Amino acid sequence: MDVPTQRWLPGGEEPPASNSASLFKLVRLGLAGPAVFQCGAARSVTLVVRADMADFPGPQFIGYSYQHRIGAARAISTNPRMVILADSTPLFDTHGFRKDRLRAQASDNHGGRGTTVLFRNMSVGWVETPEAGVEGDNIFLARDTYEYEGDEAPADPADTFLLPAYVERK
Repeated sequence: MDVPTQRWLPGGEEPPASNSASLFKLVRLGLAGPAVFQCGAARSVTLVVRADMADFPGPQFIGYSYQHRIGAARAISTNPRMVILADSTPLFDTHGFRKDRLRAQASDNHGGRGTTVLFRNMSVGWVETPEAGVEGDNIFLARDTYEYEGDEAPADPADTFLLPAYVERK
């Protein structure tokens, strides 16, 4: 049995795994329209879904970051305040980690003023800092990790670690 790669950023010999493929299943199954995955504050484009597609075809079609779900099944907290999706992370782009953005307080989707988040209880909120996770967890970082190669994972089930939903998969 093949074990899916844990890498979620470009680099190394293996191409990065998709964190958005699981969200795209909602589109393929007709449970959500493609526009749901584009932030209204970000530039949006129309996606024509074809039967052979297994993922969003590019970053312009998904404007959010999603809780790390790559690799073996990972438990996530049942805390209703667990953030599972938010505007695009300011710390990673389609090519890699942006260490120069570690102090960024919000997504670029809203001009750096704040971030729209989706909590585990399916409520939506607006936060002005990334410390919006369970017990003030930074939603854009794996707990206590400040250098990234692209294979990091959440420290524990309560650690929100929002990955860029789409990365280049050359």
